[in-house]
Amino acid sequence: VAYPELIKEDLPLDHPAITLLCDMENAAQQMAEMNQQLLTLGRRGHYNVQPLNLNDIVSQVVRQSCSNREGLHIKTNLAQDLKPMRGGTSQIVRVISNLITNALDAMKMKGTLTVKTLNWSVAVPAGKYVQLPIGEYVKLVVSDTGSGISKDVLSRIFEPFFTTKAADKRSGSGLGLSVVHTVVKDHDGYIDVLSEVGKGTSFYLYFPAISDEVIEQKSKAVVGGNENILVVDDDAMQIDVILHILSSLGYNATAVKSGEDALKHLKTNACDLLILDMVLPGGIDGLETLLRAKELKADIKAILMSEFSENESVQKALSMGAGAFVKKPLSVNSLAQVVRNELSRNSKVRV
Repeated sequence: VAYPELIKEDLPLDHPAITLLCDMENAAQQMAEMNQQLLTLGRRGHYNVQPLNLNDIVSQVVRQSCSNREGLHIKTNLAQDLKPMRGGTSQIVRVISNLITNALDAMKMKGTLTVKTLNWSVAVPAGKYVQLPIGEYVKLVVSDTGSGISKDVLSRIFEPFFTTKAADKRSGSGLGLSVVHTVVKDHDGYIDVLSEVGKGTSFYLYFPAISDEVIEQKSKAVVGGNENILVVDDDAMQIDVILHILSSLGYNATAVKSGEDALKHLKTNACDLLILDMVLPGGIDGLETLLRAKELKADIKAILMSEFSENESVQKALSMGAGAFVKKPLSVNSLAQVVRNELSRNSKVRV
């Protein structure tokens, strides 16, 4: 994922390789996306939960998914006073993208797609597909005028790998709606669905609203530094990418492939930040490495990496003062921002 981005930085904009690099980048992102779909189903994917505005995500996904679609009519009705919700942006993007993709397929790219958000208050438990508890919700509606879903199929639409589509390179995996269902459940939300054969389908998603959070939209420029960073990862390709990114940002970065080698390095070298893979085959793992590193240098800062979710080891490492947990694959911007944030953070052990 990161290599094409890094190579493009060293080439003029009109270089003939730029198109090929963009194709490589897109293919890598598609592979990473499929991997995340599968990890989501197994509840091993990681995402950062934070207050977010659903309108912002809906606008982004509709713009990306529905541009240049002849014969398609798009209706959006987004509540201006929409309450915030708590969630993982990448996962909510995945939910909306999958719903819109299904709607477009059902309409064969022709018809009316309606996407709506609103505040929703439930005073009495209600719902067709699920029983919606009493509470305050942020509601998302995605409706299409497509072929509709028969009753026998409707009962199975959220099953993993169940599909009525012919499998090809872009659809038919049967992961889309099962991922939607999994993500919504993981966000303590609910799904309702109504469909009529020949007339279309509507999905209704309900996420618990929050009222005590302030959402700040800040555009963060990529900023580097000159601190000493130690990368601990057993994957040679990951090491190469991370060192390349950090060096381009001005950092003095070194890498080792095991927890034991990391501790040896810390005994004789200055280090302002550890970038630590939590899964280190053989020897000591990421958590034990951090524990021992803290014994050598109590105020050392750390960033954790993994493809997987925040398990008990990760939670313990975060409680010891590790400042962030980022998922692989890494991008230039995501790594640059989390490194700068952690280096600039006041050292405080979380309770």
